[in-house]
Amino acid sequence: MHRVLSRDQIRSFDRIAIETCHVPGVVLMENAGRGAFEVIRSLLDDVDHVLVVCGSGNNGGDGFVVARHLLSSGVSVTVCLLSDPAKLRGDALLNHDAFVGLGGEVTLVEDEPGLLVLETELMRAGLVVDAMFGTGLDREIEGRYAEVIDRINATPATRVALDLPSGLDANTGTVLGTVVVADVTITFGALKLGLLTPMGARLAGEVHVASLGVPSSILEQTGHEAEVLVGARIRDMVQRIRAQAGILQDGAVGIVVSSEEEAWALRLAMLGALRTAPCRVKLLAPSRVLWGVRDLASNARLEELDPKGGTKAFERALEDCDSIVFPSTSEADLPWLKQARKSFEGSIVVRPSVSLGKKAKQLRSKGGDTVIVVGLEELGALLDADGESVDADRFGSVRSAMKACDAAVVLADTQPVIGIPGTSLGVMGKRVEALDADGVRVVACGVMGRMACWSEASVAALAGLHVTSAAVDGWLEQRKGRGGPLAEEIAEGIPGVM
Repeated sequence: MHRVLSRDQIRSFDRIAIETCHVPGVVLMENAGRGAFEVIRSLLDDVDHVLVVCGSGNNGGDGFVVARHLLSSGVSVTVCLLSDPAKLRGDALLNHDAFVGLGGEVTLVEDEPGLLVLETELMRAGLVVDAMFGTGLDREIEGRYAEVIDRINATPATRVALDLPSGLDANTGTVLGTVVVADVTITFGALKLGLLTPMGARLAGEVHVASLGVPSSILEQTGHEAEVLVGARIRDMVQRIRAQAGILQDGAVGIVVSSEEEAWALRLAMLGALRTAPCRVKLLAPSRVLWGVRDLASNARLEELDPKGGTKAFERALEDCDSIVFPSTSEADLPWLKQARKSFEGSIVVRPSVSLGKKAKQLRSKGGDTVIVVGLEELGALLDADGESVDADRFGSVRSAMKACDAAVVLADTQPVIGIPGTSLGVMGKRVEALDADGVRVVACGVMGRMACWSEASVAALAGLHVTSAAVDGWLEQRKGRGGPLAEEIAEGIPGVM
């Protein structure tokens, strides 16, 4: 299990290790720096000189440990320190003195002449270690520190960040004024939330976790905000339940759309369901919508959704369905959705439209085992917030939507997050660019609907997200990243994943 911690939780982790487990802070710093050195050593092919840029806090102390190990292993290394050594305290000071005591070279960068020296060192270096700011940073970087970061980003050398790229918010993954763009990030103890957002993942590059040399059981005391979804575990779960349920022989999915403009969603959701495993599909829509998709009659049963028929007719239409998918829910769909949540005993998968706005809170009602699939804009509509503020607190926003709608929530975008009531949030540890497209989200809804024929909604959400993401990966591998994938092409790759 790969747990993901917030800023406060990593502080609590350190405090428990020091105060309860009696592991001195300098030992934690040594373990962090040694772990980072081991990763950096693997990157040193054809690197003649390493530059470590240190701040005055504990992140700088980690940098001095790295520099000392590089020096001891015979690597040419220089440290640029961004503050007077007299301002160093505690463990950072101890490791500064140890590096200098072994003959290490430290250059101060406190003024314009210091910046010129930094530029000279950057020209020499084949690898630069960013050890300026860690998880404690909660203010914007400006002035001389911003200038240093600009110069680091301009270098062609490999950039390695310790714990976090300096300037990246540990909780939100947003940029605090400016930020180091890292090729590799070595984070300490556990993953941080900010590394698993779309912005954070882009800026962090390849992420490694270095052990602090204390048992992971400490995390039971600190708690954690999320867990990384491990593909192998989900895949095994899918195959095990699939075998038990006889998924290839049974299951019926109902797909509901009320608006002519959303007829495309009927097609893609049906395709997602059928490519996951053969099943019976019922398309429920007004006659004007069914007319536009009449060519689908060979693959699905088309049944008119008539408001004049009342709720009883709708309930009868759902009697032989094991799950229902609302692939593009507008205001016109709300009566049907509310009725389904009241009377339908199976799982329901919903992708609300942005236009639904505050009315989406009507999703909250008794009955129904529901998954809500959203992008950033739809999540903002659910919470009456703009996409920017939602993105600044992705994990908190998913939790708020879960509470507001009494449902599992899947934020299906470039860095997916899934919230299941009663459990920690799940976050995908890799970027899935194609999920940030409505068509691919609708395909995912169809996959989840098919999975929900034999499992509860939360399991279907996990499995459906995994299968769709794997189909995206397969498409990218086949096309070697050329061009943008169409939703239909993603759906056609699902049988190979299954």
